[in-house]
Amino acid sequence: MAAAADRGIGGAGQRGLASYTYTSAKWSVEHEYLRNVLLNASATARQASFSQTGGQQYGIAFGAGATWLINHNLRLSLTYDLSNVRNEHLPAGIVAGDYTRSLTLLTLRIGM
Repeated sequence: MAAAADRGIGGAGQRGLASYTYTSAKWSVEHEYLRNVLLNASATARQASFSQTGGQQYGIAFGAGATWLINHNLRLSLTYDLSNVRNEHLPAGIVAGDYTRSLTLLTLRIGM
């Protein structure tokens, strides 16, 4: 189990927005279900305050996954991530707006 918190200042990547202050917190847990099957889950919360516009951006994300260690050289992973981002008082044409993203990945890793 792990937890992390972060606070800092960043430069906005979009034109028309100045720097921002961000705060984020993440919690994650991993469990060895069987000797060759690993399970994991995570939750993240983020908040950004833009200094020029006074706007805010909020985001939450949840993730879950399983990894099957087939042998020393092969591993198969299935992961699912759900992210939700909301904006308040940010100029309409400058940011992408509110969005929800759902992402599922099936990954085969081959090591030599």
